[in-house]
Amino acid sequence: ENVDAKLPDALKAEVMKYLTACLDEHGPKVQGDDKTCKTYQPLTDCIHQAYLKVNL
Repeated sequence: ENVDAKLPDALKAEVMKYLTACLDEHGPKVQGDDKTCKTYQPLTDCIHQAYLKVNL
């Protein structure tokens, strides 16, 4: 299931704008072989903040 499947339609475009920005900024820095997952933290923090910004 898509993460935004349960969002009201009015919020989907707004949250996708923020999520796309997160992926553009932090996605290239993620290292798939990072066993500590520390390279994922900036991306996951950004995604968390994106959902907070849309006033769910």
